[in-house]
Amino acid sequence: MKKAVIVKNLTKSFFKLGREIPVLRNVNLTVDEGEFVSVIGPSGCGKSTLLNIISGLLRPTSGEVFVDGERVIGPCTKVGYMFQSDVLLPWRTAIANVELGLEIRNVDKEERRKIAETMIKRVGLSGFEHHYPHELSGGMRQRVALARTLVLNPTVLLMDEPFGALDAQTRMLLGNELLRLWREYNKTIIFVTHDLSEAISLAQRVVVLSKRPGTIKAQYSVDLPELRDVTKVVKEASFLNLYSTIWNDLAKEISGG
Repeated sequence: MKKAVIVKNLTKSFFKLGREIPVLRNVNLTVDEGEFVSVIGPSGCGKSTLLNIISGLLRPTSGEVFVDGERVIGPCTKVGYMFQSDVLLPWRTAIANVELGLEIRNVDKEERRKIAETMIKRVGLSGFEHHYPHELSGGMRQRVALARTLVLNPTVLLMDEPFGALDAQTRMLLGNELLRLWREYNKTIIFVTHDLSEAISLAQRVVVLSKRPGTIKAQYSVDLPELRDVTKVVKEASFLNLYSTIWNDLAKEISGG
């Protein structure tokens, strides 16, 4: 199986007022092409920092990252990144926001509109193409953000708590939509979340980070059907058993035990 992401001996520290603040320590991780991996850990353990380094937005203190076989030394065009906030431009309509990356890449106007229209349909926003962000619900704005990311056809999709600000019902609805799009487009996804239930119900593998400085404490394969409904799998015995096992690991890091 081809490796889409390889993280080797990754360490990251920040420096403030002459003081070193270690965030990540000796992180080693490989993600297969087309794999869906969730990353979970205590607050401040370096989950977002890890995504920032994989994307090329931050440089590691030491160690290396490879995406699709190429070493990451700066912003990586093979990576799509969804943040906790939808960061839509308020003066652009939904479809104009989806077109933004294509416009920056100088894609022909007619071609980018065609691509954006197709993706708007894929994420279930037909009829809302010309609405502005303030006219859309939080879930709809995140759909626009997802469409804006997917139109660039990234090799790897990084997602930093993209559903964290949404209500539980909307999170589950978008979780199912994300799984459908993942299967349809066969993307590699690294999904950061604080919600253990969300981590298990979406992913094929759950990576647990220790408290700061974060390192990989454990990894768990998710024994759930690939074709799954996140509203139903949470009731299955295999889900509940895995939840209990991971929570025991996670609780020790949260409590400092």
